[in-house]
Amino acid sequence: MRIRNKKSFVVVGPEGQAPKSIWSRLTHALYLLFLALLAIYLIYFTFTRFTQFKVDGQVAVERVRVAALQGGRIATLKVKAGDRVASGEQIVVLETNQQCAAKSDKAIRKLRQSIALDKQRLKGLKLRRDKSAARKQQLIDERRLGRVLELERRKQTESQSLQRLLDELDVEIEILAQEIELQQQELELQLKSHSEVEDCGFERIAAPVDGDVIAVNYHLHEIVNRKETILILVPETPEVWVDAFTRADDQLPVLSGQSVNVRLPDGTLSRAEVSSLKSAAVPFPDRKFDDYTPKESALHLRVKPINSDEAKRWLEFDRMAVTVEGER
Repeated sequence: MRIRNKKSFVVVGPEGQAPKSIWSRLTHALYLLFLALLAIYLIYFTFTRFTQFKVDGQVAVERVRVAALQGGRIATLKVKAGDRVASGEQIVVLETNQQCAAKSDKAIRKLRQSIALDKQRLKGLKLRRDKSAARKQQLIDERRLGRVLELERRKQTESQSLQRLLDELDVEIEILAQEIELQQQELELQLKSHSEVEDCGFERIAAPVDGDVIAVNYHLHEIVNRKETILILVPETPEVWVDAFTRADDQLPVLSGQSVNVRLPDGTLSRAEVSSLKSAAVPFPDRKFDDYTPKESALHLRVKPINSDEAKRWLEFDRMAVTVEGER
């Protein structure tokens, strides 16, 4: 049996390096980039969280609602959505089936009777004043004749009494004349607004402002109840604002008059300011009114543009969602 001795060799020298792949280098770089971006985001989030705030809001444009005062059947409807109307232009006529002319005639008759009575009273006061003035002049003429002293004193006393009476009559005549003048003006207004026989039972509605019709809620011959909105107008130069709501636990240090930015739906920023701050029970945009009881109050911010140019930009985004941004 033969046993062979195996020799061991120790090699002393530089060891070789494993070959590096380009994919491993790329993965390492991406990993480091991800960590750097995450760190930058955390720093930015922390900084903005304590120095800035963002609140969701919605653009609102002023609207004018045209409603029926009495209600009735629509006899005439002269506008449709998209039409432009002028202030004072008649747009809707309702059949009210009410005795409007009879009530108006009664008021006019009563006013005319009152004026006639006051004129007769004024005529009597003037006649009384003329008689008193004539009597006073007669006393003055008699005093010039130089009669007995006792008679002169009596006539002087009577003359003084007549003068006081004349002064009182002048004041009463002036007051009564002014009352008659006011009644005449009221009568002219009554006659001007008085409906003719053919207009009795109709309610004529005119456009309250210059603007555009954006919605018509009723059609011809439909019945409109009292105070119901018939159509909606947007004025020619409407007011525009942003309503924003935030939860009470956000504790935003916002002040009325503070400058803020509004990020519009197209991504641009618009300068604005906080016009009012109110507490609101319903946070935006979760407005639920059926069996809804809010658990906490919210803060309602109303933001308005700083000038007319910014307001015109906001008009293009009516009822669209925006973001209100500002510094804490």
